[in-house]
Amino acid sequence: AEVITAAGVVERIATEGPAFAATVEQVLGLDSGSVKPPQAPDRAIEAETELDLGGVRLRLLPVGDAHTRGSLVALVEPDHVVFAGDVLYGGRLLAILPESRVRGWIQAFEQLREFREAQFVPGHGEPGILSAFEQTTHEYLTAVKRHMEQAVEEGVDLQDAMSTYDQSGGAGFADFEALAGHNAHQAYLQSEATAFE
Repeated sequence: AEVITAAGVVERIATEGPAFAATVEQVLGLDSGSVKPPQAPDRAIEAETELDLGGVRLRLLPVGDAHTRGSLVALVEPDHVVFAGDVLYGGRLLAILPESRVRGWIQAFEQLREFREAQFVPGHGEPGILSAFEQTTHEYLTAVKRHMEQAVEEGVDLQDAMSTYDQSGGAGFADFEALAGHNAHQAYLQSEATAFE
């Protein structure tokens, strides 16, 4: 099988692959060295790429840096199904990681609007039409980005920005308690870094 990734993830596979394998071993209670690190991809793509899988047309679409660097979605043409991975979250609060890019994530979601009539398979949650992920992904990211950018612009410190951010709209999502504060913190740090660019 040929392994294809977005170009933006190649370096991460090389540098973080051994740590990823060690984490899998630790979480699953496996012997050290029993999980091989991910290998370099056979092909890295920077633009839309089409594959013919025996009459099934698959379009691979790099959508930029979102939940992680080098996000890639796959559209199965005849079925009009988009495998979106962690660009979409459903039914649970998404996780903004230190490597996530909130602005890029919002842009990635907006790119998916081209396929509005498709069925989407998210990284977390049940498949559905794109509007099913609007609140849990796009609206959530847009709101936290807007609040934290305004806080940074007004010179509000991290703790005050976090304490004044009303996340109650996401309280019904799974993992809300575990991730809400962390997400606000990461969004503030990104907004602060962007302000100095």
